Amino acid sequence: MNAATASEIARFETLSITNVVEKFESLFGEKRLSRNERNWIRRIARRLQANAEGNLSEHRGCQCHCNRTRVARIR
Repeated sequence: MNAATASEIARFETLSITNVVEKFESLFGEKRLSRNERNWIRRIARRLQANAEGNLSEHRGCQCHCNRTRVARIR
């Protein structure tokens, strides 16, 4: 993952749910009724990675983001 994509994904951890919803809707073009913020951030991260690096499988995309999130919280 390039640095720009990584920093954009990390920024979502600090955004309000309203801002996350807006970004989700702009990326996916659909409205969601769920308020599961963690799931939305994971999906946004996968989409941003896929846009930057090519398509990732659902499992691999989630795994990449989850690993980076764990590492960021340890630091």
